[in-house]
Amino acid sequence: MAPKILFVHQFPKLNPIQRALETRGYSILRASNGLKLISHLEVERPDLIIMDTRSSWPNSFSLCRALRNGKYKTIPIFFLSNQATKEESKKSYSCGCTQYFSIPSELDTLYSKVGEFAGVPSFDH
Repeated sequence: MAPKILFVHQFPKLNPIQRALETRGYSILRASNGLKLISHLEVERPDLIIMDTRSSWPNSFSLCRALRNGKYKTIPIFFLSNQATKEESKKSYSCGCTQYFSIPSELDTLYSKVGEFAGVPSFDH
């Protein structure tokens, strides 16, 4: 079974990253609102959550903090930012994110860390 990655965002800029991970064999889940997020967490049990730091429903930092304080605290959470700052990085780690990436400059590192934290897809058929 392919590792499941849940993308939490409202913006299409993450679609190329999702496609690249699908090509690598990952199962991609998408949540554009809180109800879909909860549904995926309960039903699909993702191996990794990837969030845009600019999400606003609730904001990414509050959402990460809530996940870390609940029953999903063991799921790794990656934050992606296309306007990375030291302040945003500190805020991301302080709310509980596992990894923080500046996009597009750290794409290769992101893909490597996805394999490390979510597992590597098996292509055995």
